Amino acid sequence: MLVNVVAKLGDPEGPGPGGDAEFQVRRRDGVVKKLFDIELARAKPGDVYKVEIDGVAVGEFTIEEDGQGELEFSNEADEQFPSNFPDLKPGSTVRVGDRFEGKFEPKPEKT
Repeated sequence: MLVNVVAKLGDPEGPGPGGDAEFQVRRRDGVVKKLFDIELARAKPGDVYKVEIDGVAVGEFTIEEDGQGELEFSNEADEQFPSNFPDLKPGSTVRVGDRFEGKFEPKPEKT
């Protein structure tokens, strides 16, 4: 794994709205693969959240009827990265709407 960072948004485990954002870059068979994913749970259905990384607007998503919402980009799927997507790294900041903000930190290794 070349990069594997995560940012907590609110309380991912708590009773109120929360979730996380994750960014991965890995090389497989000589090909670099990138994935960015934000997930929120227990949020108000119909709410729209704009997403910024280091002050750059990269997209938005709407909370579904079940209280969950997601924004995902991948260089392998239909949802390609926007051309203005910043060079995300540990210490980068993600802002989701006016309510959530988190700093990306290296994701702990599973033991």
